[in-house]
Amino acid sequence: SWGLYFFFYEQAKTRARAGRDASERLSSVDILLCSCQAGAMTVMLTNPVWLVKTRMQLQVARSERIRLGLPETSSRHYKGLVHALREIVRNEGPQGLYRGIVPALLLVSHGVLQFVAYEKLKEIATDSGRREMAIWQPLFLGAMSKIFASTTTYPYQVIKSRLQRHLLDGEEPYKGTLDCARRILANEGWRGFYKGLAPNCMRIAPSAALTFFLYEAIVRCL
Repeated sequence: SWGLYFFFYEQAKTRARAGRDASERLSSVDILLCSCQAGAMTVMLTNPVWLVKTRMQLQVARSERIRLGLPETSSRHYKGLVHALREIVRNEGPQGLYRGIVPALLLVSHGVLQFVAYEKLKEIATDSGRREMAIWQPLFLGAMSKIFASTTTYPYQVIKSRLQRHLLDGEEPYKGTLDCARRILANEGWRGFYKGLAPNCMRIAPSAALTFFLYEAIVRCL
């Protein structure tokens, strides 16, 4: 996903610079549009994988079904990625691979906010490109931009996960993104949109820090 995102992002920036002076820096609007393009392309290509990941993480084990007295049909058991993809297409049709695509596309704003924040922090750290970043700075800037973006868009992530999970027998399905948001607010209050935020930040901050650190290091080497 990151590889695709960086590829599409750099391609979009190259197109945005076409016909401009080589020394001219891209504006925040340019970065925003490039991030939107990269995010949308990445989501369309990777949503089936994220769907399977969510389903497999939340599937109920056979022993747990027996303990809770749930029927065998209450939750499908996926053996792996290929089996899950095949079963989803067979039971839900090809469109089943794109459940949660609306909030996923809304989450493109996550990447937009992250890259705009990172580029602006990088501009400050390098004095608009007049000096090189210190070796540790991409670690800090990557983590801070990721936490900012993730906290801002976290409600979308909660809604996307709720829509993608396999429903148990008797559970009322969500009618869509707005219905899911309405029911979360009615049943759990606004805090329901931020469940798991703290462990999520603890997970993503080191990952983003390493991603941007390695990205900047490899670009410098190349």
